[in-house]
Amino acid sequence: MAAADPAAAAAATRAKLAALADPATYPDAPARIERLETHFAWLFFTERYAWKLKKPMQLRGADLRSLAAREHDCREELRLNRRLAADTYLGIVPLVDTGTRLALGQPGETVDWLVQMRMLAREHMLDAQLRAGSATAAELRRVAQALAAFHRDAVPEALAAHELEAGLRARVAEAVHELGQSAYALPPQQLAALAVALAASLDHLRGELPRRVAAHCVVEAHGDLRAEHVWIGPQVQIIDALEFDRALRVLDRAEDMAMLVHDVERLGYPAAAAELRAAWLAALPDDATPQLIDGYLAVRAATRAKVAIWHLDEPLGAADRAHWRRRALEAIGAALCYAARCVGHA
Repeated sequence: MAAADPAAAAAATRAKLAALADPATYPDAPARIERLETHFAWLFFTERYAWKLKKPMQLRGADLRSLAAREHDCREELRLNRRLAADTYLGIVPLVDTGTRLALGQPGETVDWLVQMRMLAREHMLDAQLRAGSATAAELRRVAQALAAFHRDAVPEALAAHELEAGLRARVAEAVHELGQSAYALPPQQLAALAVALAASLDHLRGELPRRVAAHCVVEAHGDLRAEHVWIGPQVQIIDALEFDRALRVLDRAEDMAMLVHDVERLGYPAAAAELRAAWLAALPDDATPQLIDGYLAVRAATRAKVAIWHLDEPLGAADRAHWRRRALEAIGAALCYAARCVGHA
């Protein structure tokens, strides 16, 4: 439920942000604090920890306007991410009003909740390692093996093949619809070709989906696998699982893997993407066909295009319209290539 007094809610948010910029608010009184804003949250980085405060907002199906909703979202984020990054996700901590000030984890009235994470060195994230040329084949295999172990151990979801197909078609339809909004002014001919290509690729997958369901390949997955979410340390940590919509993370595990493959290809490292794909298939093992994976790659690229163009509606993205429009067009191009490959396997 939205706050009854928007002005009071905005003032409360400003007070929280001011408190979280003050070292005295934190249990360990850090020497420095850096703040980063994303679309759904504010992140505060100290020497040892990262703290995430959810925005009290409603956006794209996520409604975090109430304190209860934000607490639930924090708890879901903790549960989901401890599956792949138990060493990183430490807990959730209340931000409280002690009567004299706001503080983390002290006695008092809880006014919000934060996720507490261990700091991960940015230079060890997969995207940074790829750009630096330091992501070795052995490290890529470690990433694939960690992901495969997660997918192998996940409890299968009771989803029928027709429900799996309906979910894929609904996500594709949403992507095509959103990309076609007149305000974005994307090329109509390219969007028409995208709609036809995606429909054809899903038609070609229809016969494979019952086999995937029967083989227990549909699981509660990560849901947002990107290279920037993979930390290559002594123990691989895969962070930032999609927490706000369960339907978007109940997937064929091959589609979950395809997200990361597409992202690594998008960054310009096709050989690394191929290594991840092959190592994941070998580690499970999984009999996902090239056609199936290419079909899922097409769905993920179309989804990436949709998310990119949505940035134009938001303050953080509207400042760089050319960048996000280019990103959407690149993803549309990738989706067309993947869909053509999927159909070509038949």
